[in-house]
Amino acid sequence: MCSASSCRLGNWPVSPSSLHFVGIAGAGMSSLARFALQRGLQVSGSDCGNSAEKKELRTAGARVFDEHDASQIDGADTVVISSAIPAHNVEWQAALRSGTRVLKRGELLAEWLNAHPGGIAVCGTHGKGSSASLLIDMLRAAGHRVSFVLGARRRDAFGDAHYEEDAAFFVAEVDESDRTHLAHRPRHLLLTNIEVDHLSTYACADAIIEAFEGLALAFEARRREDGLGHFVLGSYSPESDELERRLRGHCSWRSCSTQRAAYYHGELEGAEIVLHRGGERVGAFSHPLWGELHARNVVAAAAMAMELGVGAAAVAAGLAEHRGLRDRFELLRREPLIVTDYSSHPTCFSANLQELRQHLPEAGRLHAVFHPYRYSLLHHFWGAYIEALSLADAVYLLPMDGAGEPPLPGIGGSELAAALRERGLSLCEVSQLDELHRLLASQLSASDALIVFGGGPLFELARSLAAHFGVRVAR
Repeated sequence: MCSASSCRLGNWPVSPSSLHFVGIAGAGMSSLARFALQRGLQVSGSDCGNSAEKKELRTAGARVFDEHDASQIDGADTVVISSAIPAHNVEWQAALRSGTRVLKRGELLAEWLNAHPGGIAVCGTHGKGSSASLLIDMLRAAGHRVSFVLGARRRDAFGDAHYEEDAAFFVAEVDESDRTHLAHRPRHLLLTNIEVDHLSTYACADAIIEAFEGLALAFEARRREDGLGHFVLGSYSPESDELERRLRGHCSWRSCSTQRAAYYHGELEGAEIVLHRGGERVGAFSHPLWGELHARNVVAAAAMAMELGVGAAAVAAGLAEHRGLRDRFELLRREPLIVTDYSSHPTCFSANLQELRQHLPEAGRLHAVFHPYRYSLLHHFWGAYIEALSLADAVYLLPMDGAGEPPLPGIGGSELAAALRERGLSLCEVSQLDELHRLLASQLSASDALIVFGGGPLFELARSLAAHFGVRVAR
């Protein structure tokens, strides 16, 4: 293996050359590990769970351990830490004692993105993974070679990571949850939207706006150095408005929206999105997935693609190829409708419940499964969660997951259940997944719809239910 300082793979320097991932099977970590393997780097890692993911990584060529042990970092020039790993972890501590370089997941991604001459950071409170995946297909349809790292799996052979030597672009889904997005100085920046989220990191709206402002100014600093670069900013919320106010005079961008006037403006007309650029009609694009949120992602991806010189025909061809992301409003079955949705934000809840309602027959009932997560988030969006979940006919609540946060008085699963019952909803508090499976299997009819918000075991439950009712369908 060549040294990190002298070796290049295609148009991209290799740095580092040997990595050990602590929490390698976690979301985001596994895609980085797969990407490193595809680049020909040495990869090892440890994880106490997710045996299926570990098996896949071993098959791809990684050395993966089922427990954490200090000796397992031997030979690695960089140790990569998942945000879920506590500071007292024995491998993390061993790396610090030995002087081995330690990076957070987002910091390693930033190293790779910043080094690529066509690096595109796709960031935002929600929709960044879907927008990034759409952008990849549009760029490929225009004939470009594209490498990428995503936090979710595409529903095609590419999965969540793909390396191509001499790729013109490297598209990365960049997470803001732990502030590591501030390590990025991308060549191009797509910021899908801004809303309050990750309240364990950001105490208030102003803090998250300031963090995205830092990313935008880092991009602008690089653009002024190189004389190149494009910035697209979604315009949907008061937080987006405030960011635009702060950036005026310091940074330039193209706005995009489906809900208000913008340089790139999209309008939903049945199964088509009519896109305007600078007030002129670009065209009407068929889109294979459902809903307002998907339309936002299409407009964001199309805006960045067009800024990069992609024509309307390639945008349409990329959309035709796109199959969506696994568990991002993924349709598993049609009768009954069963959908998985990896989201925890009430904006997504509301939009996707409204979308499902439109696809129900008059006699159909809308069921929603929700696993309340983080006291800080539930507290901040208390009213919004109640309004959003009230769009369902029946809600199934699992016990509150505080994610290590201390409880807040009057905020929790039982209080949320009481508030939803006051709205007249059919509300069921369920503590076990097998109990929930039996309940849903008995209550869902062919004319109903079920959406499962959350992740992990809940999505496996949704797939099991789809199998219970018959053959699973794909979009």
